[in-house]
Amino acid sequence: MKCLLVLFLCVSKLASYAQTWNTYATQANWGFYTVGKTQFKIDPYRNDLWIAHWQFTPTHCFHLATGERDSVNSETLCNDECTKDLAFTPTNRYIMYEFTGLYDINTDYSVTNEINLSFVDRISSNEDTVYIISETNSNYYKFTENQTQLMNNGFDRIVAKGPWFYPSFSLNSSLSKYTGGGFTGYELFTSVDSDYTCGLFNDIKFSPHSDSLYVSCASGINIAYAYDFIYNINPSNTVNMPTANVLEFEFDKENNIWALFADGNNSPYAFAKLEGNTWTNYFDATNCPVDFSKFKGFEIDTNGVIWVLERNYLHTLSFGNNPVWLNTKELNKNAISLFPNPVNDHFSISIDTKNTLEVQLLTLSGALVKTAFAKSDEPISIDELPKGCYLVKVKYDGKEYMEKVIKE
Repeated sequence: MKCLLVLFLCVSKLASYAQTWNTYATQANWGFYTVGKTQFKIDPYRNDLWIAHWQFTPTHCFHLATGERDSVNSETLCNDECTKDLAFTPTNRYIMYEFTGLYDINTDYSVTNEINLSFVDRISSNEDTVYIISETNSNYYKFTENQTQLMNNGFDRIVAKGPWFYPSFSLNSSLSKYTGGGFTGYELFTSVDSDYTCGLFNDIKFSPHSDSLYVSCASGINIAYAYDFIYNINPSNTVNMPTANVLEFEFDKENNIWALFADGNNSPYAFAKLEGNTWTNYFDATNCPVDFSKFKGFEIDTNGVIWVLERNYLHTLSFGNNPVWLNTKELNKNAISLFPNPVNDHFSISIDTKNTLEVQLLTLSGALVKTAFAKSDEPISIDELPKGCYLVKVKYDGKEYMEKVIKE
């Protein structure tokens, strides 16, 4: 099922940074809210936003370039309280179901079983390799393009990039460093590297722009390169850092860190951006629409738009870099209709007004390709345009609507 994802409501602008918050009510528009375990991830190869929630069967894929939504619905593979996880490679998208194993997500959003396993806990990816963590035995699985290898190490989390491989033996424990010797050849970084200050960690990932690893915890953000921790970001060496306790962090397209900060009870309460050694763009409950008590996660897409998920809402923070459909008003299906759709050479817009309509046709990236003026139900020619999908922006009586048209 596809629908136009339009984000509206609760818009505020901060003039100094030209920032815009948008809010979308997930339950009212998609019929779900997020509870319990929720996977909220960006596919960096296709710039799609994914939401996999444990208490609802469909997993949603939002195509950020077009505003459309697709759903993976697998009622026969996962009950209403099944943990799910997602991983992405340059050529594939994978979904894990806790009780049935690893599946490839096909282009039509059906799924194909790759590995049949029970009690799988999580997955991660490194280029074309997917790591599958099993809850029931002291090993993990290494899956690469239809080839599966059983690895005899009882890791509970794996983060890898290129040749660099950082495991931990429990979900949030200290990372381990391979020192040789097969299964037992791993030592905790807390024992072998004095610059590593995290015991239990909150978040861990590589920068998308380098081979540096970042680990956040109650003492700040630790940075490693080639199995050597070299630096710690904390309140003593940066300016205006709200607290040392960083629950989650992401990188924008300029490789700046955006961090989610927590209080002493590990409850999130604020975002900020690290520019140089100074924390800027501070947001908390006083100047953004996010309800931090219901926070589920945040992601930054490849265009630099920040997406924040909470129990009932999806928020975005953009800097003039949002897709063309993002700030359009919600389309009232009872107020306007476009027909035929798909179209060969002419279409008409039916709307309850006698005034002339200004009709703009745009590519999905927002480029204006045609402007026309017509009354309601008058034909509008697009015979000269190439086949494809276009956004139709209709302006009249001080109002503005957006619809999609497909030219065949």
